[in-house]
Amino acid sequence: ARSGGGIVSHSVSHPVDWGGSRAAARAEAGQSRDWLAQRLGRDKPYAVSPFHQNSREAVQGLAEAGLAAFVGGIIHNDPEFLFGRSGVVPFGSGLVSQSQQCMLHGDCYHRAGHSLEVYRQAFTAHHAARGLFGYLDHPQSASYGYGWTGIEEQLAVHAEWLSFLAGYSLWRPNLTQALGFSVRKAGSMIRLDDSGRLSAQLGEGPDMPPLAASWRGGLHAL
Repeated sequence: ARSGGGIVSHSVSHPVDWGGSRAAARAEAGQSRDWLAQRLGRDKPYAVSPFHQNSREAVQGLAEAGLAAFVGGIIHNDPEFLFGRSGVVPFGSGLVSQSQQCMLHGDCYHRAGHSLEVYRQAFTAHHAARGLFGYLDHPQSASYGYGWTGIEEQLAVHAEWLSFLAGYSLWRPNLTQALGFSVRKAGSMIRLDDSGRLSAQLGEGPDMPPLAASWRGGLHAL
């Protein structure tokens, strides 16, 4: 956190589907949120869903626990909570979600022929669409290696990936900043008057980067 990293909830016990019920999800999310708030000195009402699973009941439990946003995935997820862009979820009392799961794990890298090409394609598609893009790896441990032959290979592949990203001018938020931006965007209302002029009532949240709307081929600051 001192180095600018984002810290979010990942539940208390990493259960399937947040525990399988509305009450269990509310308890898992609420206890994790409180634990982090006590140690960080501030509330961090964001989460990444265990196993990327989000049933309707679980999502309602997250909203009741006071979360503002969560990250889902593109596998093992309920189709109601898969998003092309981050936004307000159905049945979630204003809860915001971002669907992302670009897993830069060793087994994925090896199946792709020891190539980052599929990751480059995923990134360039998001970049062209002006979308948020996140990729994920895990540190190796005694429990999981995630398919890497060793820490040297893992670091070398990530260095290659970062070298590719260096060729682009990017906003690089941590996860709490990215979700805060999504919450602010989702809470903003854009209007078009009779003269074709855009106006906006912006949602609460961080001011970086400033919001803009795409309209008739151009970007308009809000």
